[in-house]
Amino acid sequence: MEYRTCVSDTEVALEAISQISDIPYSKGHFSNFDDSFADSGKDEDFYLLKGTQLEVSVQLERYEGYYFITITGTGREFENAKSYLSTSSQSAY
Repeated sequence: MEYRTCVSDTEVALEAISQISDIPYSKGHFSNFDDSFADSGKDEDFYLLKGTQLEVSVQLERYEGYYFITITGTGREFENAKSYLSTSSQSAY
């Protein structure tokens, strides 16, 4: 299964997803990746986290000020992550 959404705070979303899945994540890691992306000159890149039941991808685009998170997986971890991301407090829409 797959779910994609735009989030208001990517760092917070990644921390929460790591807590409800088997994916390790350290606070600030995405921000560092984002800074490196901004300096890279690339037009697009993806930040990836992989676990046994869940994969998380964050799309970065040079001319956009928002981030899309896509989660792919099955089972309880996917359902819990989807539920978290679909809450009004995290959705950027």
